[in-house]
Amino acid sequence: MNGEKRLTDQQKEFVKKELGLTEEEFFCRKEHDYDQLIDDLADIEIEETIKAGDNDLSPRGIMAVEMVDFIHGPYYPEDDDEW
Repeated sequence: MNGEKRLTDQQKEFVKKELGLTEEEFFCRKEHDYDQLIDDLADIEIEETIKAGDNDLSPRGIMAVEMVDFIHGPYYPEDDDEW
């Protein structure tokens, strides 16, 4: 998991609104209930992807993706030309 220990204000707001967690609860869950946290964020990303259709992902969907990256690390290298 990513070694970050602080959330930005925007991340804190998202975690509170979407997951019902404080920053402290988020980090506790990140360490002890990692899979469920990823699943919850994936559900948001999927919901927003379906809503978007051929359009761009909403800010809510983007934040869900960013939070998964925050927890897990990116699924692909940012400078990988194959992606």
